[in-house]
Amino acid sequence: MSVDWITLFLDYPAASFDDAVPFWCAITQTELSPVRGDSFEFATLLPSTGDAHLRVQRIESGQPRVHIDLHSTEHRRLADRARELGAAMVADHGYMTLLSPGGLEFCLVAHHGEARRSPKVALNSKVSYRVDQVCVDASVEMFDQECEFWSSLTGWVLNRHPSGQFAALIRPDDFPVRVLLQQTDDLVKTTSAHIDIACGVTVAEVVEAHLRLGAKVVRTTPIWTTLRDPSGLEYCLTPRDPDTGLRLRPPEQFVNKTRSDERNEQVQTEMVGGLNRVIRMGETVIRPTGRHSAAVHEVLKHLEKVGFVGAPKVLSVDDVANTETLSFVPGEVANYPLPETFTSDEAMCSAARLLSELHDALASFQIPLEAEWFLPAVALSPEFSTSTRCTLHHGSGMSLTRHIAGCHWSTQRTPTGSGQTNPRLPA
Repeated sequence: MSVDWITLFLDYPAASFDDAVPFWCAITQTELSPVRGDSFEFATLLPSTGDAHLRVQRIESGQPRVHIDLHSTEHRRLADRARELGAAMVADHGYMTLLSPGGLEFCLVAHHGEARRSPKVALNSKVSYRVDQVCVDASVEMFDQECEFWSSLTGWVLNRHPSGQFAALIRPDDFPVRVLLQQTDDLVKTTSAHIDIACGVTVAEVVEAHLRLGAKVVRTTPIWTTLRDPSGLEYCLTPRDPDTGLRLRPPEQFVNKTRSDERNEQVQTEMVGGLNRVIRMGETVIRPTGRHSAAVHEVLKHLEKVGFVGAPKVLSVDDVANTETLSFVPGEVANYPLPETFTSDEAMCSAARLLSELHDALASFQIPLEAEWFLPAVALSPEFSTSTRCTLHHGSGMSLTRHIAGCHWSTQRTPTGSGQTNPRLPA
């Protein structure tokens, strides 16, 4: 029993439906499907390619709102699970309509094979964005219960922000919508939801485009810009990566300042050569986190503590955006075939010396028994015992001035959990 897809519904009363729907078709570059339903109340916003994740509904009364549809091949069993977790059944139309513990309406519907994420909205070659997140707004009283409900119902891991105001559910790969929960200032209020749009570094350009199509600005903050569509429904534009959904900006305290009241504008540069999308901003690097990141951070903190200068420092972790901010280590990166500057005796000796220092620094590192790594521990080679496993591995030796490909380092776990290094390269 799993959630196989997620759809966001924009619900409008009849008086505003005809004004709001063309607006959303325009800002998402989609076409409206033929209406359907017993009262012709439903329609889908059809993307050019991929599967739809945005739909609209004409409602009989009430204010414009957003609700969530969870798709599952076992949606009836999922409804039973939802009730066990505290949801209230509203109606069974073949699909089930329920209320979350805080009163947010959502539906559980049959999955029909949706699996392909639709493309980004491209305003031009430099400006693109994606409608990719629903924010569940819960009162102080209901926030924790809503967090546990949605995490348990979806089976997705919950990441809480240290501030206590936000929590994010870690969606499966290629899912079209992220789920963020936000604690509002209200002590008692029915849980609601709004849509967030990931705009990368081009929030200002997207705001301007939406204003031309009929939106109005409600408020602007350093983290998001709130707009109102022609019906009055609010949504937010955020500086997140449209591909990953992760926030690009580093925490405010790490932005360089020339004066106490004036910040430098820092250029964001995408780094190359790795497995993830990594952004450099000034002397910091922002990259995605995973379940293994806490263990890696322990390694980096140990290296900093013992004075090893060839590794980045951990500056901060954003559990809402699922990113880490590290210090930038200058260097050059090469790919095969390697240029002569990367294969000279001087370069090889430089890399070997640094790797020797790295092994010395790691010799005193105690690997936590509960540490979770990116990949399962594996035997290094037949000559090692089955109880000795590789748990840390770096695919390239690195000097402060250039990266040398082909040099490897690792630590293994012993039965007692202490860290020991493999034989050092000659310095």
